[in-house]
Amino acid sequence: MAHYPYCFTINRLCLMAHLGWLAPERATPQAVEIDIRLYFPKAPACMGDDNGGFLDYHGLCDKVRAVVETREFRLIEYMSNEVFAAARQFADASKHEDVRIWLRLSKSEAPVPNLENGAGFVLSDLAADATVVAAV
Repeated sequence: MAHYPYCFTINRLCLMAHLGWLAPERATPQAVEIDIRLYFPKAPACMGDDNGGFLDYHGLCDKVRAVVETREFRLIEYMSNEVFAAARQFADASKHEDVRIWLRLSKSEAPVPNLENGAGFVLSDLAADATVVAAV
């Protein structure tokens, strides 16, 4: 069983996306929020050294922004998968070993009567038996 006691979070990255099943819905950018959790099995070097290897979360946000703001998507599930793939590529290129990702993409407003908090989709590459730091 893998244990991931360290977690870095990106909270509520708010971006504008061309998202929706119908072309008129995609024509006007709408707000999406992205939350990302990066889980580590070992303490990142920067925990013990203020100049140690760190996670460039600005770079991660830029990579996600490039996916969301330069393309059109019909489905929130597909968009989530594409954002997850970008985050996975970013994590794999980092100097941190065995980083696992949890991602939630939420469409703030959906054209559904009485749906007050939109809709979302969650992806993760954590194994079913992995233990993680408590939900953040």
